[in-house]
Amino acid sequence: MKVDSRSQRVLIWTAVVLANFYTLAFVYLMDFFPLPLPSLGAEAVLELYTRHNLQFKFGVVIMVLSSAFYLLWTVVIAVQMTRIEKGFPLWTLLMVLASVLGTWAFAFPPLIWGTAAFMVERNPEITLMLHQFGFLMLVAAGGFFMMQLVPIAVVAFSASNTDANTAFPRWLAWLSIWDGMLGPIGVMAFVFNRGPFAWNGVISFWLPLLLFTVWLVALIYCLLRAIKHQQRAETPRAGLINEPKVAVQV
Repeated sequence: MKVDSRSQRVLIWTAVVLANFYTLAFVYLMDFFPLPLPSLGAEAVLELYTRHNLQFKFGVVIMVLSSAFYLLWTVVIAVQMTRIEKGFPLWTLLMVLASVLGTWAFAFPPLIWGTAAFMVERNPEITLMLHQFGFLMLVAAGGFFMMQLVPIAVVAFSASNTDANTAFPRWLAWLSIWDGMLGPIGVMAFVFNRGPFAWNGVISFWLPLLLFTVWLVALIYCLLRAIKHQQRAETPRAGLINEPKVAVQV
């Protein structure tokens, strides 16, 4: 199956732009960086949502609109995986389904925070509950991504993955395994509201975020490299196209 190389590049770079919009809205418009403490009381949390309420709501809008960035990467990953898998693309299908759920993990938290900011005149305890729900969902969704990383690692280790310029080299498989092992640690935020396992802690948030970022940058590099070499392999050489035909005389 031949898929246009330019379209794959467009999807990758569009996803990069949207991911940056998502991050900038979270950090600057919603002012959630550094992450608020899980131990904040209702009045302190309410202040987060009322201080710059209109700016906060615009941040929510940008995050919701740009949260689909992960789907764009998923499409390109699926295209490259189907080039390697033989027969029915079972691992590709699992990766796609897990990525769809993972995309909702990016979309739901801003929807929840936006609901909290929509009417700040309500009972502060309700705002506190929505605030906590959004952050717990943000850090506890690592299981979805683990189910995406496992198929990538399986395809990378498969015997049919022999291309030197593959999108899934063996070192990316090992990186995916490490990322998949650390990602689900965020669920410990349901147990702890202080320390390294809290939603703003080193182990539950910062370490998985760092490894996920490294993995994503490495994946984008491998995808772009593979697309480049595939385009060269599928494009006839100009010399062969323009070579004049020599008449054979009998």
